[in-house]
Amino acid sequence: MDEASPVPSSRPVFIAVIGLIDAVQLDAVKAAIHSLDPDAMVVGHIPQGLVEVRSRSGAEALCLAIEAAGYPAAETERRPRRPRPAGLGRLVGRSVLWGLAWAILLPILGFFAMLIAIQFDPACNAPGDSGGCYMGLATAPVLLSFPGALLGFAVTFGLGLRRLRRLQTLPF
Repeated sequence: MDEASPVPSSRPVFIAVIGLIDAVQLDAVKAAIHSLDPDAMVVGHIPQGLVEVRSRSGAEALCLAIEAAGYPAAETERRPRRPRPAGLGRLVGRSVLWGLAWAILLPILGFFAMLIAIQFDPACNAPGDSGGCYMGLATAPVLLSFPGALLGFAVTFGLGLRRLRRLQTLPF
């Protein structure tokens, strides 16, 4: 590259930096790069441990400057991952899964509640009881499946919508 050129390179160089865990380390890496090239444009991707640099200096010189600051560095072809926005699609999927979970959990709880109720109801174990009390053990779980699914979906979807609105990622 031409050392006299005042404009940084249009092609970014990606450098993997070991020990890049927060803004303090990123500032040290940026200072090392700017000591080599004051006009360099530096973007840090802390979660991935990457630094994106547009500079007149070559990748080897940039890595040496970063290593002189105390951080092992190497050029990489790896690009930073862009975080996926949590949108309505993921919220609906998560709500359906929680609805299915509650469609299983609420009938199980209903079964055990009926089992306890039978033990405390004196009419259930009395002579002449034709097993009607024990039919509730089968009926309650069947009747609680749909409300459990509806409750799980509605609560998860409502809380998720509130969270998305708070993050201001919804258009309404």
